[in-house]
Amino acid sequence: MSSHPINSVSANAFIKLAALLDAHIGKGSQQATFFSRAALQLATDITRQTETDVPLCGLALRPSADNDMLVVESAVGINPNDTGMLLISRGGALATALDENKSVVVESVTDDAVLGLDRSLMQFKSAAIVPAKIVYGRDLAFVFLHPEENYFGEEKVKLLDAIAQQTSNAIQKHQLVKAIRTDDDRILQVHSESRKQLARELHDGPAQNMAALTMRANFARRMIDTDPERAKQELQDIEKLARDTTKTIRYMLFTMRPLVLESRGLRSALMNLADKIKATYGQEIYLTVSPELPELKGTDASTILFYIAEEAVINAQKHAAAQNIYVSVYSDENDLVLEVSDDGVGLNLGQIQANYDQLGSLGMVNMRERAELLNGTVDVHSVIHKGTTITVRIPMAEMMSAEEAEN
Repeated sequence: MSSHPINSVSANAFIKLAALLDAHIGKGSQQATFFSRAALQLATDITRQTETDVPLCGLALRPSADNDMLVVESAVGINPNDTGMLLISRGGALATALDENKSVVVESVTDDAVLGLDRSLMQFKSAAIVPAKIVYGRDLAFVFLHPEENYFGEEKVKLLDAIAQQTSNAIQKHQLVKAIRTDDDRILQVHSESRKQLARELHDGPAQNMAALTMRANFARRMIDTDPERAKQELQDIEKLARDTTKTIRYMLFTMRPLVLESRGLRSALMNLADKIKATYGQEIYLTVSPELPELKGTDASTILFYIAEEAVINAQKHAAAQNIYVSVYSDENDLVLEVSDDGVGLNLGQIQANYDQLGSLGMVNMRERAELLNGTVDVHSVIHKGTTITVRIPMAEMMSAEEAEN
């Protein structure tokens, strides 16, 4: 019989199949069955040149959990329950097609080591086995069967290959969409739990302390005229409570982590930071992260490094009047290096050093204290009207030991 070229009818059918598959990506849990059945039906429809042509039949098979057998995923024109083919041995042309990832034409179904064992398939003379490689899951094998000899010519096999590839792409897209949604759901859950935990900690700590500060300040005010010494002692206690509350709040802020840092690592967290600053302030951040660095997901070490980077970038954005800000993360011998530079107005380092204790949590003090937690250093180089470069060096051993300790 003559081969069946891919004509305009076939092309239109492919377009419809693509639309059908795309419409179901990410929906339901049994989409591999739906996708494979749609592919089988398309193959049946477009390989019939006339209404009187005998349609081909087909099975979609997937490897079992132990990979020794093949399980029927879907079927068109054949009822697996009637043929006893819910489980099929992985051998003969099936094994060749799956192991070598290539289409195999079976000229005589009855002579095949596996297909020839099922009596219900004796009505078919020829078969084409077309694998569908699934990168993020178990592969499929489409078995197309027809009662005519030499039915599967070169053009028909190419057509069936194209159908299998389209189905494979749809299944992989479906699995990736599901994985992303699962990841997003987990991030939302972590976000929700983090907000609840923060609310509890604020209520149990700073909120109660602030209420106590208000009451004690009111008490001290009333005692100033009648008992100055007691009022003085009360003010000292208020000052201590205020300092303790400030330390608690700083610790809470310090231990908070961006959610993307938890799930996707330091590189993604820095990209997210750059995107947010661009969206909020219109400030361009040029980020370079060495591909050789480990992912550094959600560890205390990666959190510290992220907040140092965030603080340096935000300071540059707010105070440097810079056109460009550059962030680089790379390894240098035994150190992990974070470098934040800008082309802004520069800093008077002498004045900064003189007012070191008054810089507060948004200044160099905070960055240095955080770096010291990892036995790291912070170096600042600045030239007035030419910009500033902040270089943070953290021993790679500290980064790795922190990650291993949390994993």
